[in-house]
Amino acid sequence: GKTIQAIAAMNHLYQGGSKHSMVLCPLSVLPNWSHEIRQWSSLPVHIYRGYSRERELENWLVKGGVLLTNFEQTKHLLKRSRLQKIDCLVVDEAHNLKNPKAQRTRDVEKLSEYCEFILLMTGTPIENRLDEMKHLLNMLNEPVISRINSKNIENNPEYFKEIIAPVYLRRKRLDVLNELPEIEHIQKWSEFHEIERDYYNKALEEG
Repeated sequence: GKTIQAIAAMNHLYQGGSKHSMVLCPLSVLPNWSHEIRQWSSLPVHIYRGYSRERELENWLVKGGVLLTNFEQTKHLLKRSRLQKIDCLVVDEAHNLKNPKAQRTRDVEKLSEYCEFILLMTGTPIENRLDEMKHLLNMLNEPVISRINSKNIENNPEYFKEIIAPVYLRRKRLDVLNELPEIEHIQKWSEFHEIERDYYNKALEEG
């Protein structure tokens, strides 16, 4: 659901003339983002990674669409003098940025300074550490987060929820269960390569 909502937001901006969106995500989910954007929208997709990344960046700067890349590439993007404005920045698995001392966190923070709109997405709960959560929310709206301190929320969680409500949307499992389709199990078989089969057979023989 989060991915579809993010695509819808980027598409809405694109149709209104805000043509340049960017998605930062872990490398492992980059192909999924590419597939989902192409499946659910007609937004041009440019992948900033590998030997063709500079060409993809130039195409995005000229034509617009979604520049899709992983966290490790932000340091290269920051070196680009032509990178002046990003209409919408979507950060998937944003809990990876909770450590303010990490280099990729600092790089994404610098990148966010170019952005008109920022969406941080995570399916991983942010638990127990208020400072980590404040750090992420600070990228979204500094005035809101400036109202948070341990004294005014430690005995009043409802007040905390009220403060962060403008920038924080949380969906619980019970809230969305009725919207989900029935579970569909699809079996897909994959054949071993020769070397893999040798390893497998050897493991069986060894018990």
